[in-house]
Amino acid sequence: MLDIFEYLAEKGLNPRQASEGNVRALCPFHGEPEGKPGRLYIKTDEGDTWGLTWCFQCGARGSINKLLKFYGDKPIDFTPLESGNPLIEVAARYYHERLFENFEAYLYLEDRGLEEATIVQARLGYADGGLGAHLLSKGYFPEDIKESGLLRIDGSDFFNDEIIFPVIQQGRAMQLRGKKKGSMFGVKTTLYNSDAILGEDTAVLAEGEVDVLTLQQMGYNAIGVPGVQTWKDEWTEQLEDAKRVYIVFDQDKAGISGAEKTAGKIGPKSRIVKLPHKGIDVNDWYVKYGKRREDFDWLFGQAKGGLLVTVQQAYDKWTQVEGNADLVGLKFNINALDKSMSYGQLPGQVVVTLARTDAGKSIDVINKMMRNRLVNDEYKCLFISLEQTRNEIFERLYRIQNFYFPGSSVLDTIGFWKNNLLIVDKNRVKEHEVEDCIEQFTYEIGKPADKVIVDYLGYYARSFNGNAKERTSEAIMGLKRIAKDYETVVEAPVQGNRTGEIGEAMSFDMAADAAEVEHTANIMMALWRPEQKMKKDPDSQDKPGDVYHQIIKSKNGGTGAISKYHFSPLTLALVPYDDPLFDAAIRERSYALAGFTWKEATQKRIDGDLSI
Repeated sequence: MLDIFEYLAEKGLNPRQASEGNVRALCPFHGEPEGKPGRLYIKTDEGDTWGLTWCFQCGARGSINKLLKFYGDKPIDFTPLESGNPLIEVAARYYHERLFENFEAYLYLEDRGLEEATIVQARLGYADGGLGAHLLSKGYFPEDIKESGLLRIDGSDFFNDEIIFPVIQQGRAMQLRGKKKGSMFGVKTTLYNSDAILGEDTAVLAEGEVDVLTLQQMGYNAIGVPGVQTWKDEWTEQLEDAKRVYIVFDQDKAGISGAEKTAGKIGPKSRIVKLPHKGIDVNDWYVKYGKRREDFDWLFGQAKGGLLVTVQQAYDKWTQVEGNADLVGLKFNINALDKSMSYGQLPGQVVVTLARTDAGKSIDVINKMMRNRLVNDEYKCLFISLEQTRNEIFERLYRIQNFYFPGSSVLDTIGFWKNNLLIVDKNRVKEHEVEDCIEQFTYEIGKPADKVIVDYLGYYARSFNGNAKERTSEAIMGLKRIAKDYETVVEAPVQGNRTGEIGEAMSFDMAADAAEVEHTANIMMALWRPEQKMKKDPDSQDKPGDVYHQIIKSKNGGTGAISKYHFSPLTLALVPYDDPLFDAAIRERSYALAGFTWKEATQKRIDGDLSI
């Protein structure tokens, strides 16, 4: 058998190994000069595709005999297959010819911004319903045609009245896809235009054939997936030559979620490109918005992912945070805390609340959720509860809502949180599951979560390996990475250690495995209830039910600020002392001492009955 590498070297074509099973060389068909990277690819794996050639510059394609004839050498005595199934190549040629006879189909492609050179190089076609008759006229047997998948059982064409996109490898049609029907039945899914990335340092991954061709027309090495949720491990291997992979999927729920998952499978060299308008795709931005290569280059420059960032990207982020005079983060809707902090909680930050056993960590985070929701109809929260069950959470949401909106029904509570809150109530959740939940949240709600609550850190750390200190360190650092990667606020209550007295103010060194937590958290708060004290202070001004928050560390300012609440024991609301409903919270405690249920106490508020 001919040694292809040696033959190319003899002809001065400077061969070198490309991806596995391929050699690249200078193309003699368009006179590629010395010093160029070589755009001619030749298959060297043994099998039906051995010797297939394809030039990505001039489009020359064929078997190794095409190259041998070019140099006047004797062709190899074999008949190379035109594709995995020769009928596919014949069908592709037939459909391509029909395209130029159908004005409406050709006009559709022109309206999508595709130039004639692109249409010809991609060998796009039109299925007119006459393929079966054409193949029979060429002497192919009906059984072979049906077996190829080109005909249905009833003898009609599989594709009819639609645009055809051949899947071309090494210059030959290996599969056919239709604009309406997609791939033929029983055909293995492959990347579209995969030859474009052979030996290339940069690849662009798009959704759909038209988007791929739009990018290819602008000079990008673009390939396409048949579906944003269908990424296969073998496709990652096809990208081994690429040092950078840009993922530019449609700007919709499925595309956003699919891009994140695909980037995770490709690894650090991937970058997610975000199109600037909701619901659009690459071709929309090209055709409807009139954008061209320089616009896409700018967009790619804003892509997120990987470890390295440019100074320009650092500046762009700075303008959003430190350099943004109008910056407003996520507020607590608690005056004493919000006034003391410069701009609230910011995406990418981790907030921890340090509390003793029975201080009310879980009640606290649910009340914070409610305070946010009261002032922001668009507030979105993912609540990962490792301690409370979903029904327990609903019971607390229902009660707290009845403090702020007396007489609320269960349907009112459902409606209040329907598009704002999703809950996970597993006892143990791994880090990758947290990420999956965040992505699923965006897909289900249509907007990323403003805050992700993990209740609480000690339970979450149990899913990591090592001793208690190592588990806590891995858990909190992982939450910090998630906050940054998904640009959200992550809050996690933290159990206090056994130092100090229960019911008194706390410092950050009282957290379990304090050093790891304190070093990683952006904002650290303490929560305590003075009535938990074993030794009561006779001079204390605290009332039963009083609860305190204190900011004990904050990169956003406000360290040392204290907020005081009263805990409503029936509806479970934590009400700030300066809240207009504070008196209702005090009165509720009197109802509780008198033996009323929370529903009875709520009804008394509705009736205006102040009697005990």
